[in-house]
Amino acid sequence: MFFAAHIDGSSGSNDTYKTSMMCLPSIIRTQNFCNLRYQRVLKFGPEVEGLRRLQSAGNIKRKVMMLPTFNNVHIGLAQRCCSVLKMESEKYGWTGILLLDPPINAMQRSSEQVALHSDLLQGEYEEFLKPGSFFQEQAIAPGRLSHFKDLVYYWTRKLPPSFDKSDPSLLLLSYYPLRIVAAEWTKYMELLNRTVRQYEYSSAKDPAENQRLGIIGDDLRSMLVWTRRCTQCLRKLRYAVLFIQLRSLGTVNNDYNLLGDDYKHLAGMVEAYRGSLDTKMQVVTSMVQIIDSQRSQKQARNITRLTNLALLLILMSFTTGLLGMNDHISTQALVLFFGLAVSACVAVFVVARVPRMKTSQLAEKDGRWRSGEWFEN
Repeated sequence: MFFAAHIDGSSGSNDTYKTSMMCLPSIIRTQNFCNLRYQRVLKFGPEVEGLRRLQSAGNIKRKVMMLPTFNNVHIGLAQRCCSVLKMESEKYGWTGILLLDPPINAMQRSSEQVALHSDLLQGEYEEFLKPGSFFQEQAIAPGRLSHFKDLVYYWTRKLPPSFDKSDPSLLLLSYYPLRIVAAEWTKYMELLNRTVRQYEYSSAKDPAENQRLGIIGDDLRSMLVWTRRCTQCLRKLRYAVLFIQLRSLGTVNNDYNLLGDDYKHLAGMVEAYRGSLDTKMQVVTSMVQIIDSQRSQKQARNITRLTNLALLLILMSFTTGLLGMNDHISTQALVLFFGLAVSACVAVFVVARVPRMKTSQLAEKDGRWRSGEWFEN
């Protein structure tokens, strides 16, 4: 179960399921391992132009999704996982096993493996340990690209709080993986904040109607994808919160409670961003309805013009047919033709215009009544 949960393959078949979905508190409380999943934000070079979905090269294929270019920077989201297992035996005591994903040095596109240079977006995550004395020699932190090197660096620098070498708990063994994963999540929050802000619309930009509909349609699809990602992130963060809460029962060390508060804070941020995306989707839907209403009004005005033009042509055709019964065309007949045609057009215009004038006058009176002008007069 430990190795299957770390692999957590998604074949898309109905006969298989994700073991990471089994996050019941009773299971988390009794199992002797934990799986910490997170998203690593990477930036790539221009060689990834046009690529959408990749896989990390290695024994375990992790999905790498390429995002739209932002300020000429190619950004990708890489799935990562860190699994911790504690085994106990009467003969050999306890044994801890860690499964970590290797650094992403190569990608796989379909069956073709390509070498793509990647780096952390906006640099390394912040150091979460307190700095030592200024007069002491400080260890140089690794480049944060390798989870294994980060763990070696922190384990050799300082043991976890309340660490019992004779029989440490699973929570103690998972302390530094939890801290590193939380630091990785903070980098993801920066990207999520930037993504939510780019969907703020301004009235200063007023492109053509078809172009606006295309932009809004693309944004709506993108917001739906990010809402789904927020839901998946919440599931991963809540798993870590449950693990810390259930494993820290009975402990008096405040460091682990603060670690649980960190994950609760991250989960609250994701939930707030998801709520903001839901609100923006409602705004986008309203904008589409407004644009559709404006288009309908424009079509209605064009149809009204066409109807008036057709009515005038019908009246002229009727007058022409009425006077065309005589073979002889005289000056009096032409005068009579224009007189009938003009008078008929004027009569139709007056009949069509009077109800509209009455409606506008009633609306004006209703507005004066509501504003209190009748009482002032």
